[in-house]
Amino acid sequence: MIPNSQFAYVLHSRPYRETSLIVDAFTREGGMVSMVAKGARAPGRNNKRALLQPFTPLTLQYSGRSDLKTLTGVDSAGSSIRLTGQRLICGLYCNELMIRLLATADPHPELFAEYENCLVHLSGSNTIPMNLRRFEFAMLEALGYAPDLGADNSGRRLEPDCHYRWDRSEGLQPAGAGDKNAMAGHAVLAIANGDWHLDGVLPVARQLTRGMLDELLGDKPLQSRELLRQSVAQQSGSD
Repeated sequence: MIPNSQFAYVLHSRPYRETSLIVDAFTREGGMVSMVAKGARAPGRNNKRALLQPFTPLTLQYSGRSDLKTLTGVDSAGSSIRLTGQRLICGLYCNELMIRLLATADPHPELFAEYENCLVHLSGSNTIPMNLRRFEFAMLEALGYAPDLGADNSGRRLEPDCHYRWDRSEGLQPAGAGDKNAMAGHAVLAIANGDWHLDGVLPVARQLTRGMLDELLGDKPLQSRELLRQSVAQQSGSD
C-alpha cells in the first residue's frame, strides 16, 4: 500500500461545484475524513464515481492541511457489500450515526472492524437487531460513553434477579419490577458479557442504546430511523 493510503468506506457524498463531490469517508487509521473528489461527476466514463459508493471497501489516497482534504486516488479493496430493503436502511443508519457523532480525524480502528463485521452480517442471514445493537455499543465505546453494565450508580454489582433503570444523569439505578422502564438484571449482565443470544437481551439492549445515543444526538432526528419506521409500517400493512 502506498504512503498516505487508507482503507476506508464512503459514508455519504454530495455534489460540489459543477463536476465534483464532497465525500465523507470512515478510514481505518485516520477516522472520519471529508474530501473533495474533483471531477467525480464529470460526463462520460468515470470509474472514480462508480467506486465512491457506500458499503464498498476502498483504498483512498488524499492530501491537504485543512479539514477538507483532496482525494488523489481511489482503488477497490474488495467486493461491494450488497444490502437491500431494511438491511440497506440499517447500513445507512450506521453511516448516519458515525457522520453525526464521530469527530474528524479521530482514529477508531476497533470501530472500523466492528463496522465491517456489521455490514457483512447485515448482508447475510443474521438477525438485524443483534447486529445493530452490537454496533451501537461499539459506537458508545468509541465515544467514551459506554457504561459499566456490571454495577449500578452506587458501585454495587448488579444482581440477576433484580431490576434496574437507566437515567441519563444518574446511570444505572435500582428499580421496581413494576417500573415501565425497568430492565431485568440478568439481561443487563448478559449484555455486559456479550451474550446476545439469550432471551430478553435485545429489547433491553435497544432500550439502553436508544437512551444513550439520543442524548448524544440531541433534538435533530436521524433520517435513517424515519426510513426504517416507514419500511416496517409498510411491511406490516402488506402482511
